[in-house]
Amino acid sequence: HMSSMNSRTNDEEGWKPWLHQFCVQLLRSSPSAALRVCANLAQAHEPFARQLFFPAFASCFAEMSEMREQVGKVISDALENNKNVSNEVRQEILNLAEYMERVEEFTKPAVKSGGHKSGSSRSADPNGTVAIPTFSALLKTNVLATQSERCNLYAKTIHYLEAQFIEITKEFRASLLFGKTKPLKPDQWKQLLSICEQCIKLCNYLSISETANGILSFIRKYFALLTGEPTGASGIVQQATPHSPTIASSNIAVAKKPHQQPSNQFSELSAEMYEKLQWWSQSL
Repeated sequence: HMSSMNSRTNDEEGWKPWLHQFCVQLLRSSPSAALRVCANLAQAHEPFARQLFFPAFASCFAEMSEMREQVGKVISDALENNKNVSNEVRQEILNLAEYMERVEEFTKPAVKSGGHKSGSSRSADPNGTVAIPTFSALLKTNVLATQSERCNLYAKTIHYLEAQFIEITKEFRASLLFGKTKPLKPDQWKQLLSICEQCIKLCNYLSISETANGILSFIRKYFALLTGEPTGASGIVQQATPHSPTIASSNIAVAKKPHQQPSNQFSELSAEMYEKLQWWSQSL
């Protein structure tokens, strides 16, 4: 049933009955006897089936091993590439992703013994134990963020923007622990700027500022190490505060000093960052 997700629904109206039947199929296949006995009633009453969708999916997914990657790919492709998915079903899938993230946060990762299969994305340790991927790990965070914003789920969007920020800076933060920092690549820096800008926009829309301030504080504190810029240029950034546009303005002056040669490939991106800091600081 899962593999036919895209082919069986050619219009928005077809997704709601598909989701109903998918819920019923999950209940019938669930390893939980308490859920299986609900399948007939769920078949007759669609709202009841929807109420049990998340636990039914979680119980079935917990028993999967080889099919996990296929399930994650089908759901991710449906969100990202299928324009016919209705917003109702789209939100249900996004809520499922959030539910699974919380469930898996309090459960130990599943593992199985055996060698690492060729072509598999799973990694095996020296003992031959292969980690079975979680549902959250199988979905693209940027897709979840984009689709959440599309459905006007702004708080959920901010959550996934935070996750993207953590992923982009993962290697850099790890390198700090060993005292040998690894600056971001130019494309990662652009992604970081984009995430920060989008996060500030949504935080202002929701009248909250904690997440945006946290990202800005991180950038100010580690600006020189993130970009490889000279400490003189970044020192001013570290002193900036969310309510000090004059400091941000001085950064622009530093970036545009005459006869100052670009220090590295981040020079243009750094100048862009200085300008963005000016209005970001005023907007929070």
